[in-house]
Amino acid sequence: MRGVGIQKASALVICTQNDSVNLQIALKAQKLNPDINVVIRIFDDEFAQAIQERFGFRAMSATGMSAPIFATAAANVDVTRPITFEGESFSLARLQIPERSALIGRSMADLEQTYQVSIVMLRHNGVSDFHPAGDCVLAAGDMVAVLAGGSYISQLVHANR
Repeated sequence: MRGVGIQKASALVICTQNDSVNLQIALKAQKLNPDINVVIRIFDDEFAQAIQERFGFRAMSATGMSAPIFATAAANVDVTRPITFEGESFSLARLQIPERSALIGRSMADLEQTYQVSIVMLRHNGVSDFHPAGDCVLAAGDMVAVLAGGSYISQLVHANR
């Protein structure tokens, strides 16, 4: 590691297919450079969380990040690739509100609180309202854009059926 200048590196991304090897590399890098920002790929979600809490590495599970996105894609919902902010993954999703949606009549504030999402846009009768007021309510045919973690988006998609 010294040969590649790990002591001067600001960040290191470790993504082999072996969690044990990834952790060993991360620990060695941190020992050589305590200020390095380490991002490590870990297969298991719980193990990734434990590593993040114990060592302070940004531990990311590909399955944990992608599973909710696959589920929403299967429900014909447009979802962006996740971005990471302070160790959490967020995506932007666009949902069309069908005639029989359980979300019809619910306010933006209620949806944000219940599903832990941020409603970025409401499109109603062809008019887009960015960051709609909390008392706006959903109607059949509306479209909403929400920013949230993948599992929260999945819960909202499930309720929208």
